[in-house]
Amino acid sequence: MRLEYKIEDITNDEAQREQLIRFLATFEDENRGEEFWRKRLIHWWNTNPFYVEDMPKGWVLTYQGNTVGFLGAIAFQYVYCGEKYPALATTTWRVSTEHRKYSLRLLSEYHRLKDNYILLNTTPNEVAKKVFTAYRYQSIDEVHNYFFSIKQRSGLLTNTLFNTTYHFQSSFSKKNNLKIVKQGDIFGFDKQLFQPDQLQRNVTRDYITWYCQALSFEKEFVGAVQDHNNLSSYLILRRNRMKEIDTLQVIDYYSKQADNSEILALIQYVCENPETISISQGCKVLILSSFATNQLFERKPAYVLRRRSKYPQYYSTPSALNGVHKMCYIAEGDYGL
Repeated sequence: MRLEYKIEDITNDEAQREQLIRFLATFEDENRGEEFWRKRLIHWWNTNPFYVEDMPKGWVLTYQGNTVGFLGAIAFQYVYCGEKYPALATTTWRVSTEHRKYSLRLLSEYHRLKDNYILLNTTPNEVAKKVFTAYRYQSIDEVHNYFFSIKQRSGLLTNTLFNTTYHFQSSFSKKNNLKIVKQGDIFGFDKQLFQPDQLQRNVTRDYITWYCQALSFEKEFVGAVQDHNNLSSYLILRRNRMKEIDTLQVIDYYSKQADNSEILALIQYVCENPETISISQGCKVLILSSFATNQLFERKPAYVLRRRSKYPQYYSTPSALNGVHKMCYIAEGDYGL
């Protein structure tokens, strides 16, 4: 690389951050201003519950002292068999057109961390696919979308998207003795939400709050509590649009239960009580998106209409985790952040 170009670590230097903010706010086709990017960087690096000092924040490419490229890194934490593992997800890989031939130098800095971190990327384009395939990252891109009708003012649960009508066959929430909670409610969180034999995100109260407060789009949390008022299952929803129809999309979910009954109970609650969800106005369908490897609802296909779509996730794990099954969710990497 020519001497005029340098790769620099993102630090706490205020001048470096302000130059980065200006670069991001004025990048081609970008219409969000400096204040948006200032708050977004604070969210990624300053209020992130899993970021610890000296973890990488990302890298900038400079030319003659000016920022011309950026690759961000967002900290996460994963759990397997009770052990915690740090993770870094790429975000906002941007290089000015005239300097784009040096783009891979930024990604090389990230890839060098593969022995110390779980690495994740969720960029949905062919360039990312070619690069991460060449780096031999594991990948998954098959998603099952499960469709549920949302109750309308008429009282019917009508699935306009597929011209069918769907009714829950029983009250899952009453059957499972669940109490529904929202983000601002008081509930216990004394146990971490993870299965011991699978590699998956460490979900904590601070993580849920932090994720739902991210600026990319509005999100809403709905949870269920059982014993001692402790959280046992949850959904995180966003508003979306499919085929000109307003929808609620479940982008994240989890349950301590081995079966899917509490997830169904939460879905039923949302579909039958949409007025309790602030982002649901006008939405006719709830869509739960799940990677095919999670095999969600496979035992009860009558409850759902299934479609398949493509959404990529590329990941690399340190050698200590070779062969370990990783649970994959839509709300991983920088999605929604």
